Amino acid sequence: MNSSDYAWRIDQDHLASGGESAEVGQAGPRNADVDDTGMPRGYQHQATFQLFDDDDILYNTGTLFWNGTAHPQEHQAYGPLGDYGMPALGAVSVRYPGHQSWDCG
Repeated sequence: MNSSDYAWRIDQDHLASGGESAEVGQAGPRNADVDDTGMPRGYQHQATFQLFDDDDILYNTGTLFWNGTAHPQEHQAYGPLGDYGMPALGAVSVRYPGHQSWDCG
């Protein structure tokens, strides 16, 4: 199986109340190139993303990693939402602070 041209990792769970969160450290997609700790490796670019629900509540902050141009392609920018945000959290949008044109959802 070839590795994905993008990867993502959840860095912060904004809904966790004290203690650890099972969300932090989640990475994907399944064919992402990650090390033994789940940290994406070997990608050329990275940017911060945020996952929001339909009430505009911030669920998670994470990092998108990708190969290719300096700006992620649509499937790469959408990845954190489609791979994880919608199915696992019910999130409806992914936003990239400082890069509104990359936002999806």
